[in-house]
Amino acid sequence: TGALSAYAEAGFSDWNSDLQMWSNADGTKHVAKAVSLKEGDELKFRKDQAWTDNYGGSFSALDAEFEAVAGGDNVVVGAEGVYDLWLDTEAKTITVTEAYLPYPDYRQAGAWSVIGHLDAYGMDWNDDIPMYTDGETFLAMNVTVKDGDEFKFRKDKAWTDNFGGTFGALDAEFEAVPGGDNIIVEAGSYDMFLDADAKTIRIVESLG
Repeated sequence: TGALSAYAEAGFSDWNSDLQMWSNADGTKHVAKAVSLKEGDELKFRKDQAWTDNYGGSFSALDAEFEAVAGGDNVVVGAEGVYDLWLDTEAKTITVTEAYLPYPDYRQAGAWSVIGHLDAYGMDWNDDIPMYTDGETFLAMNVTVKDGDEFKFRKDKAWTDNFGGTFGALDAEFEAVPGGDNIIVEAGSYDMFLDADAKTIRIVESLG
């Protein structure tokens, strides 16, 4: 994972939180995967959750590189969709592509989110990772968990409705306990499923 973040109004952020980006080995190419954008959303890229180093630019078309301008204009894709956002800091280019969606039914932003102490995101119970829904269950993709991390699920970014639980094994459902214990899993990248009605959680290795 890399320090650069896509800073987007994506239905869950209003210029007040950062989306995780993944980086190649030499730290020159970065991608934010499966970002849900609405028609009027705008975004930029910034380093270390600060504005000292940031890039914007003028979007032209999907799959087409455009210049990453230091301190440039907000990037406006202009059409609702789920996108992968690519930044090459060496070539200074940005590319927007349709997202690779291993779970194509999960396209709609959901009411539930993941919150916790998640070091990869600089989160310490102060921000939410969005979940998408197929209309019945909720999914958070590519959640990076490090040793010592803990998390829960909550609704509408509030603690009125929240679930914890005791993790058992990957791919195995375990009980989503209202107000339950913080969830602890070993370090890795995971896709997390929540069925709020059935009160079950399932965590699998990330397919993204």
